[in-house]
Amino acid sequence: LNARAETGTVDCPIIQIEANDEITSFGRKISRSAWNELTRHYQVFGGFGGHMDMLKQPNLEQNARLTKAILEGLMGK
Repeated sequence: LNARAETGTVDCPIIQIEANDEITSFGRKISRSAWNELTRHYQVFGGFGGHMDMLKQPNLEQNARLTKAILEGLMGK
């Protein structure tokens, strides 16, 4: 899940919705932040709730709204 095995780049956006309890102290080789190197369009959005609670109420509705806004923004480009 947290490993990055790609060696080239991808021609698509990578969007990360980060949990409140996101672990950010990974080494460079397994950092999700290293996904920035894979694409010209990488964004991180702050999500709602801890990782295991993002799809539970009350966080589910807030994360669904965030996901909808992100998708609408991508479709508008």
